Amino acid sequence: MKSGKQPLVLDSSTLIALIKGKLLPHPALEQHFQWIIPALVYEEITRVPTPVTRTIEQLVQEGKVNVYSLDEDVRREIQAISSREKLGVGEISCCFVAEALNIGFFLCDDHKFIRRLSKIKEPRVANKVPLGFAFILATLFKMHHLDEETLKELFHRIVNENNWKNSIVEISNRRFLFDTLGIWVG
Repeated sequence: MKSGKQPLVLDSSTLIALIKGKLLPHPALEQHFQWIIPALVYEEITRVPTPVTRTIEQLVQEGKVNVYSLDEDVRREIQAISSREKLGVGEISCCFVAEALNIGFFLCDDHKFIRRLSKIKEPRVANKVPLGFAFILATLFKMHHLDEETLKELFHRIVNENNWKNSIVEISNRRFLFDTLGIWVG
């Protein structure tokens, strides 16, 4: 998976949010990032056909999103951690893929994972930082592909399209934008 681009590992929640927000695919992002989803996430997402899952399948076929496979022993380990930590296999597999690619973070907007983060005991999961969709908005803003008004519009579109109003997902992403850009999205 060497492309000279920064690999970004995405959980299903963020992948779906970026598609619904019409940020994936995005030409400016494709120049700099290699989108990666664990095979377990791909299997989870594409189980039920929807317009979003068809878009994901198309992005994979076009090579715009890469599916990263883990061997069976690792998959069993992920299942065991999922049961023990009471978390989804998708989020845990993102942590393992990020570790395999030597990345300290992954993109995740799963409210259950965010809420349970401080209670996670498994070091390979607890040591990875989940960043939300706001990371992409901040990146586009820093690359001068978004102005502040458009950033705020996209933020609200993603929150509304994914029913995240007044949720921990909205709050954590709003806080990220304020901390990194000094922009408060009200």
